[in-house]
Amino acid sequence: MIKTTVRFAIQSAMFAIVLAGVTSIASADFLVPNSSTAPFQSWTRGVTTNSLYAGFDVFTGAYALPNSPDNGSWPVSPAPAPLGSGVTVTQNVDGAFITTGGNIYSLGATSAFTVEIPGHDYGAGWNTRVVAQIRSLGTMIDLNSFDLAYFDGATTQTIGNVYYEERARVELGGMGGDLVDHFVVFDIAGFNAGSFLFDFKAIETSFSLDQLAIDTFTTQSALSPLPGAAIVGDLDSDGFVGQGDLNLILGNWGQTVGAGGPLQGDPSGDGSVGQDDLNQVLGGWGSGNPPITPVPEPGTLALFATGIGAVVLVRSFAGRAGILLARK
Repeated sequence: MIKTTVRFAIQSAMFAIVLAGVTSIASADFLVPNSSTAPFQSWTRGVTTNSLYAGFDVFTGAYALPNSPDNGSWPVSPAPAPLGSGVTVTQNVDGAFITTGGNIYSLGATSAFTVEIPGHDYGAGWNTRVVAQIRSLGTMIDLNSFDLAYFDGATTQTIGNVYYEERARVELGGMGGDLVDHFVVFDIAGFNAGSFLFDFKAIETSFSLDQLAIDTFTTQSALSPLPGAAIVGDLDSDGFVGQGDLNLILGNWGQTVGAGGPLQGDPSGDGSVGQDDLNQVLGGWGSGNPPITPVPEPGTLALFATGIGAVVLVRSFAGRAGILLARK
């Protein structure tokens, strides 16, 4: 027991030494919304109405204790909620501790985090983008663990991220592992909730949460293109115009979708799903990097385009061809 305790103390001390020398060699800073760089084309941090920011650099609660932002927040205290200053981060697994540098570190347990983010509670007809930037040290974040939950007035909805980018990686040496900057984007189409819960976890033990920044923006207009997703017709932002994009059109054909947006089959943003939206998909068909699964031949799409006068004909054709309405 004594040997185990001593070993744990030595390992923890070694890792703390590694952390102390890491921050000066990070190869990238977190992005700041500036009304220019994707996915922040629509807002500027600390300026634009209906935007939110919360920054975390030094944590004080290792387990089951909410951490409040210490690296700035905006807005501070408008009604109906504190918004920026009301964002909290909680680590949910026992066994973690706070390092001398203010990180949340767990040597023997797999860390799991919940970020509570206030919303404006505007309800239907509003689109919201949530951007999380995370700096981790040691082992990796489980990239399949990102999800965002919110209550839409009837049920709790849980969605996955629409974009992920690894913006920096620096090998730590010593105890092993890397410094990694993660960039995660969620888009909530057609509803703004009173709050959102963002969850993520480590892939294994020896994970350290170093920094976190949360930015959100809520609008009645269509959300701006994601980084690297400015391909015309790429509605689902997978980097390729194909079956998934067409499914979004077919699944919403003829519907009025309020503020609209690509994920609702309304890339034109006119509030209804119709010919203009389909034309964007057909015009960009096959653009980008193709997925592993096969896609319809261009000749098939030309035939489909001529028969789009009625959604019944589209679905009939899809049934005969057996390729246009792929089940996910």
